[in-house]
Amino acid sequence: MNWDRAWDDLRRMTLHGTGFDVSEIGTTWLDGFVREAAVRYFRAEEIKTLGGDSSFIPVLWDHAQLSWGWQKRTWAVPWLADVRLIFYWRDMLEQAGIDGETAFESPERVEQTMERLQDSGIEAPWGVWAEVPYVILHNASTWIWAAGGDIVSADGKWVLLDKPEALEGLLKYFRLCRYSPPEIDCLRPETPASLQVFANRRAAVVMAPSLGLTTFRSAVGPDDQDLLGVAAPPGPAFVGGSYLVIWQHTRQVEEALALIRFLTGKRAQLDHCLAVGDLPVLLEALGDSTYTADPCRQVMVDVFKTGQAHPSFYKWRDVEGVLDRAFTWLWNSLLADPDQDLEGLVRPHIEATARRLAVTLGIRR
Repeated sequence: MNWDRAWDDLRRMTLHGTGFDVSEIGTTWLDGFVREAAVRYFRAEEIKTLGGDSSFIPVLWDHAQLSWGWQKRTWAVPWLADVRLIFYWRDMLEQAGIDGETAFESPERVEQTMERLQDSGIEAPWGVWAEVPYVILHNASTWIWAAGGDIVSADGKWVLLDKPEALEGLLKYFRLCRYSPPEIDCLRPETPASLQVFANRRAAVVMAPSLGLTTFRSAVGPDDQDLLGVAAPPGPAFVGGSYLVIWQHTRQVEEALALIRFLTGKRAQLDHCLAVGDLPVLLEALGDSTYTADPCRQVMVDVFKTGQAHPSFYKWRDVEGVLDRAFTWLWNSLLADPDQDLEGLVRPHIEATARRLAVTLGIRR
């Protein structure tokens, strides 16, 4: 399965009440499957056999707890984690006299860093990664959260996207468009992938998922590994990833639990994550020397302490769809004409998008 089709494929399976015993799902999909009574909850004694609730990254574990009736239960177990990080080429920042340790501390510092990079002769400091659905939303969330705003309330009953704090964060985020590589004039599949633009050192900075570390390190070769730097974003980082669930229709519960124990064990977590670039969800695995002895990976681990996840409620996928289209349109409009009135473009479009979200969620404003 791929991410674009997995939700629909799994829903068809649950409607027939037969199929897989264990599945990987996106973290924001859980509420929908719980509401459809498609997954079984994990009992307290089963959680103990997995190491207990304190064994996993708190932000992902907490979002696996959903109320059913009067009782909150655990409906999924975290499996893989992903965070949004800022990657940069150290030599490019040093050339501009910029300290990578402080260059991205706030949205204002990010823009100052871009200006100084351009002044030093780097034409396009900022790479826009947006070829994968919902990525713009994931990246923009950091700027919204940094300004004290949010997209919707945790229960999905209030739209917050057009509130002053969220608008302030979005204006600062979209202002970065003026620092983008000229070859990326529109976000569509046939344009140069911005991760590749950064890997080829035609951009100095890019915001990307944790798996970018492997991609970018392989691009420079073994002798230049120290050229790549990793920093926390200028606000709470988006934390995503995937859960493991046991479907309600399974007749092999013990075997399903044994599989999940294996997949969330330290050895499997380390082997799999180091091979594909995702991050472990098991705290014991994150404490392994593989992560603590690598400065770049240690930044990733530290980001979990302040990172945030998007809410998991029934219509969140519809929210993602509305925002993905709205944010892509904004990026493309700005890439086509970077010198236009930013606030005159962004503010009315976000206000209209907030109204669409209210209709999508059935909220009166």
